[in-house]
Amino acid sequence: MKKLTRFLIHHRLLVLAVFAILVALSMLLIPKVKINYEMASYLPGDAPSKIAINVLEAQFGDTGNAQVMVSDVSLSEAYAIKQQIKQVEGVKSILWLDDVADIHTPLDVIGKTTYENYYKDRHALFMVEFKGSSSSLETGQAIKKISALFPDAEMAGAAASDNSTNDILSGEIFKIALIIVPICIIILAVSSNAWLEPPIYLLVIGIAIV
Repeated sequence: MKKLTRFLIHHRLLVLAVFAILVALSMLLIPKVKINYEMASYLPGDAPSKIAINVLEAQFGDTGNAQVMVSDVSLSEAYAIKQQIKQVEGVKSILWLDDVADIHTPLDVIGKTTYENYYKDRHALFMVEFKGSSSSLETGQAIKKISALFPDAEMAGAAASDNSTNDILSGEIFKIALIIVPICIIILAVSSNAWLEPPIYLLVIGIAIV
C-alpha cells in the first residue's frame, strides 16, 4: 500500500493525465450506452417469477405485439401498406384481412363480421408481431420506423405502450436533472464550510456517473 501511495504521489501528473484521458473516452462513449427496459432481465435466475417467465417464453416465445391502424385508405392501399410494414427490420409477421379472405372479393361476400375486424370505414387495422420482446430495443426501433413511414398511424398494444413509456422516461430524466441539480447545488452551498466544496463535490459525482 505504501509503495502504491508513493507511486501516486511521485507520478501525480501522469496519474491525472491518464485519469483525464479515461474520463474523456467515457464521455465520448456515452451515446453508445444502451438502457435495458426489460425489467424481467434484472430478476435472479432462481426467482419463481423469473422461472415462470422462462417457461412461458419457452412454450410460446417472447415476441412483442402491436396493433397499427392507418386511416383513409382503400383496400389496395392498405395491402401496399402491409407490405411496407412487413419489410421493416424487426417485424416478424403481420396479420391483415388478406390473410383470412380474398380482398379482391366484394366485402359483402366476405362478410361484415370478418372484414370489420381488419377494415372498417376506410380504417385498416394491422396485427404486427415483432421479433423481439415488447420492451426490447429492436422492437422499439421497429416501432419508430413504422411511425416514420406512417406519421398519422395510430398504435396500441404492449409493444407500442412500452416504447411510448421508454420515450417518456428518457425525456423526463433530463427535465428531472434540470430541477434536481440546482437543488443539490443550493444544499451543498448552505451546508459546506467553503465555497470551493460544492464544485468539487459536483465534479466528483459527475465523473463517477460518467
